[in-house]
Amino acid sequence: MNFIETKKRILEAYQEFIIKNLVDNKMLEINRIINENENFVTTSSCAGRIIIIGKKALREKYNTNFFLKTHDVLERKYNIENLHFGNELWVLYEPPNIHIKCKDLKSAKMLHQFALEAKLSKSKFQSIKKPYVVEILGTGNLQIPIGFDGKLAIDQNYFNKIITVANQILIEEQSRLKSFKELFQLNEIN
Repeated sequence: MNFIETKKRILEAYQEFIIKNLVDNKMLEINRIINENENFVTTSSCAGRIIIIGKKALREKYNTNFFLKTHDVLERKYNIENLHFGNELWVLYEPPNIHIKCKDLKSAKMLHQFALEAKLSKSKFQSIKKPYVVEILGTGNLQIPIGFDGKLAIDQNYFNKIITVANQILIEEQSRLKSFKELFQLNEIN
């Protein structure tokens, strides 16, 4: 399957995800801009998010309970006092990321360069042979355990400070994503 056919198939599926509200709303514009260019197609994206997650077993990746998942600054006071969780409770910040298939290596290199210029410095090539895939990835990261054995290990005041830090990281990372979008728009990639 050539790039044009692959892109068409991916964009058809993407439209279905939009209809089902499965696409991060903060990514709709940047995805549109990237997908309008004949050299690229986005395959997944996230603007960065703050998460509060409970795990039923120690360090378990699956079988988790999401208490909060937001791509926005958390402005309201989120009360952790009444959360019922298994073994662990975590606050996470996950950085923005976009996976983009590229028509050719030249386009992939340029896209990667824009990401680095926008200070999305963990961006990398997922594949340097066809299909060329670039992952645009922010640098922010936060993983803090706040409860063990079903009991909170911190108080509400400390939790609020953690959220303040997570909000600051989110704002900074989304600003970098905006810079990437502007670089992409200013530089025509053909």
